[in-house]
Amino acid sequence: MILAPYAADNVIMDTHYNTLGVIETAEPEVIRGAYKHLSQKYHPDKYAGERKKAEQIMMDINHAHDVLSDPDLRREYDEELASHRAKKQRNSGSQAQKNSRPHKADSQQSRAEPSTPGSEPKVWRGGLIFLVIVIFALYWVFQPKTDQQLLEDIEINKAKIQIFSENIVKQNTTLRNLKKEQSVLETIFNDTYEVDELQKQIQKNANMIDRLEQENVNINTKLQKRKLDQELEKAHP
Repeated sequence: MILAPYAADNVIMDTHYNTLGVIETAEPEVIRGAYKHLSQKYHPDKYAGERKKAEQIMMDINHAHDVLSDPDLRREYDEELASHRAKKQRNSGSQAQKNSRPHKADSQQSRAEPSTPGSEPKVWRGGLIFLVIVIFALYWVFQPKTDQQLLEDIEINKAKIQIFSENIVKQNTTLRNLKKEQSVLETIFNDTYEVDELQKQIQKNANMIDRLEQENVNINTKLQKRKLDQELEKAHP
């Protein structure tokens, strides 16, 4: 029951939550609304594509909804999903530990060889090396950025702003389409969850753009101040 092999538009997904397009902590009403929307969209009598494909998609959607809409089945599914992930993580850790484990013969040889006086590393020497590494790492992290690095940060932020702006355009297009579908869904189900969620995402992207633009303003201010300080140093050596 762990794997939900297909989702909308025949995209391979790994959980029933992904099949319905909801997060794993989604409330029952969100799951119910997602199921209603997908049922309308992929109903074999209404789907624009192949009927056989729509029937397969609806089978997966119905199965996911049957599990997640029942509190007991959902709890059992969540426990099984968590167990599956924990087992996968343990297997990954065991493989990594196995790869890092020294060869048995080498281990026996190292135990058989007697240690000579002065062969053990000094504790203080190891501590000193560790301290030097920490100091170097702190210097590397907190050292002031050069003008070129600050300019690169601005360009990176501009690229991020472009991405978020494009996302907003796409989401607004999707929102318009959803509102058209929603007018039908509201008549049948009185459900507005998806439009509300998309509006929240658009607002989140807009807030991110504002934050990035403010960050660029701060960087430009820092560059201007640094340039002014350099001019003052030249004027008053």
